[in-house]
Amino acid sequence: MAANVHWIDRLRDAVPFELSALRQFEASLGRPLPGAYVKLLQQQNGGYIQNCMFSVKIDGGSELSTVDPFYFLGPSSNRSTYNLWNCLALWRRNGGSLDLIPIAGDGMGGELLLNIASETGSVLMVQGESNEVHLVAPSFDEFLTQLHMPRD
Repeated sequence: MAANVHWIDRLRDAVPFELSALRQFEASLGRPLPGAYVKLLQQQNGGYIQNCMFSVKIDGGSELSTVDPFYFLGPSSNRSTYNLWNCLALWRRNGGSLDLIPIAGDGMGGELLLNIASETGSVLMVQGESNEVHLVAPSFDEFLTQLHMPRD
């Protein structure tokens, strides 16, 4: 796990990580989740991090965005808005790619997406109103190293 991931709060509806929930979720996807992402779920299953800022290239420039919050993986019966099962169902109902799963909000109506077709789990961001998708990092590990504290 990247040394700069410092958890500050859990999601109210989050449950502790369970391997059985992971196996069920991966079976529904038909493939395993990237190892670095699984390690994050095992460390703390969803929530808010202190170093929540990252940069994303949009229209030739660089914009700051936030992780707000990471979603959690609970049983499929858990109806929380932030449960990965529900986030994935909404993503797919709205025509989202089967190769992408939403893993976090961005605080502005968009979401961070994990490319599960990529062995390293590239991270993308979909902007809320425009639905434009932008590459944030070529791997989940690299995404974690990009995270930094908000600057006043």
